[in-house]
Amino acid sequence: VYDLIAIYIPWTLLLMVPAVSLSWFVGNYVGVIAAMNRNKAIDKIILTIFMVFQGIPSYIFGMYLILLFAVYIPIFPTGGGWPPGMVPRLSTDFILAYLRHYILPFLSIFIASLGGWGLSMRSIAVQEITSDYMEYAKNIGVSQRKISRYLFKCSALPQIVGLAIVLGWSVAGSVITEIVFSYPGIGMIFWRGIQSQDYPLIQGIFIIIIGTLLLANYISELLFAYIDPRIRYAYTGV
Repeated sequence: VYDLIAIYIPWTLLLMVPAVSLSWFVGNYVGVIAAMNRNKAIDKIILTIFMVFQGIPSYIFGMYLILLFAVYIPIFPTGGGWPPGMVPRLSTDFILAYLRHYILPFLSIFIASLGGWGLSMRSIAVQEITSDYMEYAKNIGVSQRKISRYLFKCSALPQIVGLAIVLGWSVAGSVITEIVFSYPGIGMIFWRGIQSQDYPLIQGIFIIIIGTLLLANYISELLFAYIDPRIRYAYTGV
């Protein structure tokens, strides 16, 4: 069972981790921009876009992307991880072929994840920007660029836990998205295990997910202490 899982986990992580991580950075950055321009036109536009993104699952985005860029404008293949008959190996031909199959599922997960990160970041940043130290920074003439950087750093702390949990779940992949794209990941074999009632496979995948979640939460605690000196001093007693 674990030999089978070990074959598919790298492909799932290669898809999920970059897509989720990039959506976290972009969503949080745009969320800070919306917070700094709250109640203005740009804030309303960003809010509308993020609300739409949050309400649509990644596999729905995937189907529209396939329809647009694989059927109407045949730039990318409709699915799979690489062309039939090609053996995965570290070569230029395989990497280029894999990237052509990779882009659409990557975009579907990236776009679907943006809304949640952006909306939660905006909500946190709006509360943070009205705090005393932010008002003080504005009054003494600190530039907007520096304020936005401090605002991002302070507001991102609660988001780190969310990122760690989502990355922990990334081991399971995005089951329906992988099915839509016929992507060779953990989500695909998990679904096949359910269909064939392969309980050892299902249990093995769940054990790995639980272990990854525990590790992700531990890493998030370390990141908290690294980013926020108050937490670091509380641990060290300084």
